[in-house]
Amino acid sequence: MISSKSSDARPATLLCFAIIILSSCVRPAPAASDSDSSPASAPTIRDYLEITGSSAGHRLPDGALLFLSRGTGEVAHLHIERGSVVRAVTEGPEPVDRYTVNPSGTALLFLSSVGGDEQYDITLLVLTSGEQKKLLADPTVRYDSPLWIDDTRFIYTANEVSKRDFYIYLYDTATNKRRLLADREGTHVIVDAKSADQILFYTILGSTVTLPYRYENGTVRKFKGARNGRYYRPIGYWRDGRILTITDEEADAAELVLYDAKGKKERVYGGRFPVEDAVLDRTSRDEAVFCTNEEGWTTCFRLFRSEIQPLDLGRGVVSLDHLADGNLTYTISRPDAIPRPILRDLRTGARREFGFTDDRGVPLEKFLAPETRRVVSFDGEEIPYLLYRPRDTAAPYRTIVYFHGGPEGQSRPVFAPVFQYYLTRGFAVALPNVRGSTGYGRRFSELDNYTRRMDSVKDVGPILEDLVKGGISHPDRFVAWGGSYGGFMAVASMAWYPQRFRCGVDVVGVVDFINFLKNTKSYRKALREAEYGPLEDEAFLRSISPTTMADRITGRLFIAHGANDPRVPVTDAYLLAERLRAVGNSPEMLIFDDEGHG
Repeated sequence: MISSKSSDARPATLLCFAIIILSSCVRPAPAASDSDSSPASAPTIRDYLEITGSSAGHRLPDGALLFLSRGTGEVAHLHIERGSVVRAVTEGPEPVDRYTVNPSGTALLFLSSVGGDEQYDITLLVLTSGEQKKLLADPTVRYDSPLWIDDTRFIYTANEVSKRDFYIYLYDTATNKRRLLADREGTHVIVDAKSADQILFYTILGSTVTLPYRYENGTVRKFKGARNGRYYRPIGYWRDGRILTITDEEADAAELVLYDAKGKKERVYGGRFPVEDAVLDRTSRDEAVFCTNEEGWTTCFRLFRSEIQPLDLGRGVVSLDHLADGNLTYTISRPDAIPRPILRDLRTGARREFGFTDDRGVPLEKFLAPETRRVVSFDGEEIPYLLYRPRDTAAPYRTIVYFHGGPEGQSRPVFAPVFQYYLTRGFAVALPNVRGSTGYGRRFSELDNYTRRMDSVKDVGPILEDLVKGGISHPDRFVAWGGSYGGFMAVASMAWYPQRFRCGVDVVGVVDFINFLKNTKSYRKALREAEYGPLEDEAFLRSISPTTMADRITGRLFIAHGANDPRVPVTDAYLLAERLRAVGNSPEMLIFDDEGHG
């Protein structure tokens, strides 16, 4: 069956379809103790889906607070909180993706796109008057990476000239004029600027491979000594002119270092766990906060001048939002609490939560945290995974195996209401971090590159065996579920382990690598070929494509995709459905006409 929906139906329609399929295809033999029925007063799946939080906090110089939230609507918009008064400052059917505030806090730029196509527009919002003006908009161009230099000028990237390459531009909002600064090949991310003549950016070359650059007085120079095949993420100019940077140049786990113009490096922090994020005070340039990824959980530190101090931001997964004048805004996600921004005074320790939350009457105190387990895979490699077990239900359980996207992603102990809903229905939920996942160092993240792609699927077998032999899971009542690259993992796992997987859910999944590389956006093609292999190697790409494994899939499959997806073309979904029908295994299918990648 093929259904087509507008985004008025999201996200409940997609997941409700999935729930019907999952509940029916893995239902045990009828027994009163294992019924899918619930008391009429119990929260519904819609209640779980409509739990609402906030993110991306920012403190303005006058003390007002900005954040992104769905609020009572369908999509994320910007809100401002002054004292006890909260109001939305953007509206409309399309969500705000990101925003950046000018130094005085009088105006901001926000990015949005139409129908999920990721062809971002840049809009100016004057906070003092509420006036909005679309500065850069073209349905054929992606505008990205805006960064204010001062109160009226900002720099940004755009693929106007070459659809594969993002040049760097300067825009003056006072005159509405712009000029080209650098016409370089590649996809670039702007991270900091002292002026229009001193800019830091990095170029993305692969999933975990980048190169750092400085733009100075019209000339672009790579950081002296920076090596090919490594990861560099400049954070910003430090007070002495050196550049604070996260890199794995000299270690398997990324470190925090200071680079000078001659290529000399000072290691600020490094250890067993990778540094994954950092934020710099761009005014004083003598203070930063950085965080490490410790088996999925976050540990943070404050760097003030040359001193490092542990910084307790709470147990969970932290996203650093903004730092100025000793005030840090960040968002923390953990299994049992709705995410919302937090303002922390680093001088006094004072802490204030802000933003919109709505629990929809769902008892959050009953939400469960996962345990971390490890298995040994076919070649001796240790593979970690998270496991949620239902409360008050006897094992063995029907088990959802949820695969993260990426592949340079990681399943982490974050707020996940959908998982919690399934726990109340007696399902266990396992979240593999197969080889290729980030968070465990460069070596582990590269173990699935190119010809080693199917090694990540081989990692799934030992996880299933661990769950079955441990008495945790029914041996033949597994569900495969994933989105994007996770969709590939889900469908491929159904083909490789048909005796285990009763059904699956593929959301915007990469399932035909040849079709994918031919039709993904041109600026993404080279980056994806670095991970999956060149399009010229069609024989190999065909061999790893789940569309060629359709005859091995025995379970039922639900396929969902956005028609406007710029990353994974919707034709991947149609190809998979066609191949499954050809072998007598017709899938359920839902295409959203005005949605993109997710």
